Amino acid sequence: MQKKDTKNIMVQGTVYLVVLILAVIAMLTAFSYDSRRMLTRMIETRTEKELEAISADVDGQWNWMVSAADVSAALLGEGLVNRTYESRDAMKVLAQTGGVYLAIYYEIGKSGVTSEGSQIDMEQTAYFGELEGETSFFLPVLDDGVTGEGGVMYVSPVKEDEMLKGYVLVFLKNGDTLEQIRGFQYKNRAFFAIVNKDGETEYLLGNDEQKALASGNVWEQILADPKSKSQKVILERKIEKQESGSIHTMVGPEGMFVCVSPMKGTDRMLVMGVEEDYLSEEENALWRENGDFQVWIVVALVLIFVVFLYYLFSSRYHAREQSRELEDKADTDQLTGLNNKLATERKIKEYLANKENGPGVLFIVDVDNFKKINDSMGHSFGDEVLSELGMRLQSMFRVTDIIGRTGGDEMMIFLKNIKDEAVIRREGEKLEYFFRHFEVGEYVKYSVTASLGAAVYPKDAEDFESLYKAADSALYTAKRNGKNRLAFYGEDKGTSGEKAGE
Repeated sequence: MQKKDTKNIMVQGTVYLVVLILAVIAMLTAFSYDSRRMLTRMIETRTEKELEAISADVDGQWNWMVSAADVSAALLGEGLVNRTYESRDAMKVLAQTGGVYLAIYYEIGKSGVTSEGSQIDMEQTAYFGELEGETSFFLPVLDDGVTGEGGVMYVSPVKEDEMLKGYVLVFLKNGDTLEQIRGFQYKNRAFFAIVNKDGETEYLLGNDEQKALASGNVWEQILADPKSKSQKVILERKIEKQESGSIHTMVGPEGMFVCVSPMKGTDRMLVMGVEEDYLSEEENALWRENGDFQVWIVVALVLIFVVFLYYLFSSRYHAREQSRELEDKADTDQLTGLNNKLATERKIKEYLANKENGPGVLFIVDVDNFKKINDSMGHSFGDEVLSELGMRLQSMFRVTDIIGRTGGDEMMIFLKNIKDEAVIRREGEKLEYFFRHFEVGEYVKYSVTASLGAAVYPKDAEDFESLYKAADSALYTAKRNGKNRLAFYGEDKGTSGEKAGE
């Protein structure tokens, strides 16, 4: 039988080897495609991380500007700065500490005071009509009204006793940082844009073809022709939730990999689009550096050989383990988890057959009045009694001892290698004590007792049948003397104990 199993294993191993070789051939055929796809995703992930880093730089710059402007507006509102020259000095300090190139304080009905030390007629500026309301906001401007520069203006209202007094305006050239990063990393083959919540471009950096993006709604353009509908749905949700995301799409005539990242503290997002041709060039360069195909072939062949050897050895091991598991399952009583009757008797006989093994003791356990328990409490409760008893008995003795259920309410315990008579007596008393305090039931505790008969090997018998008869005779003595007690073979009466319930 074993030779036949080995032959089957070898046949199966050969079949699996052929399958593995075919699989490896297929794997090597697809290797180039899979590797290129992995490189593509790696480059895309790197691009996304770079945009998040750029966004963090811009966030820091904007948040610092906002904090400085809000502090200045609060001081002006509290009257700590009230004269014209003091306002000018405050704006100068704001421009120096806020990271902005221009700051203006405009008191409603008066001229504006700039950080450059001049006054400005605010009504002549292109953005004067936007200065209304009592909440702070961002506004892209083409002309700041002082230097002629364009950028992003942040407006912080100045309030005195809850009444609107004026505005602090700060201006940031938000493209400076983007210019440096774009020119260094992507060699003029990417665009950057700062986009408001409505998808309108507030700042755009790119070549003439890419600037077509500034002519309309950014979100509509990058979502107009995605290569994957699922990408479009995912990115739309991310834009709505102000989360980072990416998509492959067309921007003008160019295929672009477009990433978006929120600018923290604002409702704007930073958008970067990198030409797909540029990413492909980077991918090709990495492939040439790392695409040593022959190395992978050698690795694959070695892997086949190792897997085949592993299979040959592991198949035998798993076959033995499976056989052992099946034997264990066949030996187990499903209700109690103990050995069943056949397994219990077989294991005890095997122990007794080896004359070199030491003395032992056999206990037969018979649950008292089990029929009454089933009739009065129900068979499900009776099963619960046996299940709980099996679990508790397993925990009381060594894993090497043999414990089994040999009948409906009968169990057998054989303790191995117990040479001392005192130890045998102590183990019996432990078992007797257990049944004097054994209770079952989740809500109402039910006391369950048992009669116990014991016989010692080899003193009372040297083979299983004789040992069992001796223990069964002792069990009869325990029952005759009132149940709920232990009796050893050869004793006319059981050990100390009283009837259950007394």
